[in-house]
Amino acid sequence: MRIGICRGMARYAGDVDAQYARLKELGFDTTDESLCETEMPYYASREAMEDHCKPIREASEKYGIEVFQVHASYGVWYEKETWDETYAGILDILRLGLYGAHLMGAKNYVLHPLCESGFWYERTFFTGDQVKERTIQCVKDLLPDCEKYGICLCIENLPGKNADFFFPAVIAEAVGEIDSPYLGICLDTGHAAINGLDLGDAVRDCGKYLRCLHTHDNNASEDQHDLPYYGSINWDNFTDALAEVGYTGSVSLEAGISHSRILPVHIREEMERLCVMIVRHLADEAERKKAAAK
Repeated sequence: MRIGICRGMARYAGDVDAQYARLKELGFDTTDESLCETEMPYYASREAMEDHCKPIREASEKYGIEVFQVHASYGVWYEKETWDETYAGILDILRLGLYGAHLMGAKNYVLHPLCESGFWYERTFFTGDQVKERTIQCVKDLLPDCEKYGICLCIENLPGKNADFFFPAVIAEAVGEIDSPYLGICLDTGHAAINGLDLGDAVRDCGKYLRCLHTHDNNASEDQHDLPYYGSINWDNFTDALAEVGYTGSVSLEAGISHSRILPVHIREEMERLCVMIVRHLADEAERKKAAAK
């Protein structure tokens, strides 16, 4: 099984080419690219998105590291007077992000359920039912672009209990009802822990719809993005379940080396190697258990 990490975790290394070179040297097979920030210049136009994505695609191909998944935007959307106007803006942003994911050569595009920033922690004027309703409508509107580009739209579980649609089981039910080969789930392990889920059960809830992972740990109450084994998660249950559902994607870290960028170089390099060892162990354990079950 392949291993990956958010490319931004290596931003200390220099430009995009230097970052990919470092991740290749460390032994990563895939990256998780980010188009999260709605306010960034690459959302100004298709041309700006093309300029942003070109060096990423070039570095990915040069070093043989696949852009496995791309974070969609979850930025500040509430600038319009009505929901219809706001939603039209959201679709424009997400469609441009899908185009960017296509330019990078990615096969998975990760979408947060539609809700206000911070909704997962504090109730706001969004209701839980609206999160599900509006996200499903958005998914249906984006699927034609996903089919055109050959990209799977992956709904991510969020932390908090304000909406049932933050839980993998409910997301999986909706994904099954829509029944498209271009729709799946991104399981965020830390978010599942905050919601009180056993990680093995969360993986099983995703089942055959599990397409990609955000792998990190926490204390079960804060989204700390710690390395696996540094928090509350039972990682044996995680690898058990990955083997059971037959997951074949990348075990991609959403934690790690960015936190070590201010360390002395020789210490930072040890930290980087630790990141690789941990994620490689998880991937190998899942494969070992999968083979043993045959």
